[in-house]
Amino acid sequence: MTTSTAPGLLDLWRETGDGWFPLLCEPLLRIALGHLQEGLSPGAVVLDLGSGRGYLTSALARYGARAVGVDASPAELRQSRARYPSGRYVAALAEALPLDDASVDALLSVSMLQYTDRARALAECRRVLKPGGRFAVVENLYGSPWARTYRLAERIARPSAQPRSHLSWQGRHLYEAYFGEVRYRPFHLLSPGLLTWTGIHRHPGGAAGRMLRALSRGVQRVDDALLTVPALRPLGWLVLIHGTR
Repeated sequence: MTTSTAPGLLDLWRETGDGWFPLLCEPLLRIALGHLQEGLSPGAVVLDLGSGRGYLTSALARYGARAVGVDASPAELRQSRARYPSGRYVAALAEALPLDDASVDALLSVSMLQYTDRARALAECRRVLKPGGRFAVVENLYGSPWARTYRLAERIARPSAQPRSHLSWQGRHLYEAYFGEVRYRPFHLLSPGLLTWTGIHRHPGGAAGRMLRALSRGVQRVDDALLTVPALRPLGWLVLIHGTR
């Protein structure tokens, strides 16, 4: 969609300086956004399902897509419109999308389907995505020891904002009932230990940022090697599920 010298989706996301533990999630988003970018043509309609603060919707819009951010939270949508006005934002549930059949060229969803009736939400994703359209979904896996500790703290801190269900590694095959081509890649076996470093919570700069990035890349390489072992894959924190309709 853009020229070879223009910034890609990952670069545009980085420029927002926003995101959930961005340095930790960058390897995952590199693959997810790269997958979507390969299939985008000028003016493509891209759905950011569970758009939250709107930083990914903004990156998609700045890339040249007609980006639609859908979220069920009016507060999040107000924040998105104020901070990232380049996107279009719609209040809706994932289980009842206000979009026409086969009206979306590509779909992105990050850590949102855990709050939904997953089967109904995936049926809606299939309905609105064009045949051959690309999707990239990030799910939180059930079996991660790191995630279980984090979720316990979240239940104490925010008891009213808890997910309905986390995806099990075995349950990932549900996606194959809705999409024609599906690939799975787990992430974050050991790397969540970096959450104790405050720099992981933002896009770091300077010498300290370079050191933290190097450390993060090293841990990610160890994770990548370990997560090729079938018995360890269910213990990842996140899984990237991507493919085509």
